[in-house]
Amino acid sequence: MSDPAAGRVGVVGVVGLGLVGGSLARLLAARGVDVVATDTDAGTRADARAVGLRVADDLAGLCAAGPDVVVLAVPLRAVRATAVELAPLLADDATLTDVGSVKGPVRAAPAAPGVGVR
Repeated sequence: MSDPAAGRVGVVGVVGLGLVGGSLARLLAARGVDVVATDTDAGTRADARAVGLRVADDLAGLCAAGPDVVVLAVPLRAVRATAVELAPLLADDATLTDVGSVKGPVRAAPAAPGVGVR
């Protein structure tokens, strides 16, 4: 559980164990944060378990762990679908955040006035 008075979060869920999500989950766990993570790829989940992370098989399992904060670390194209699947599973008082970026729109912006890749 959270302890707002102490500025501490109880459980952090990480959805997506690629470069960013995997690094975040390992760092938080190494610093004593209670982390539960998941990924759509069974091999990635197995690798995460092998390094000592607590891993759920799916979003329902992740949410069953009662995360106070859930971090979406999935490819941008998967953020919307993941959020839709996650919405009915997530506790009402949980915080949802992401590590996504705006690479596509930022890259496309110079192309519109004709100053694309040079």
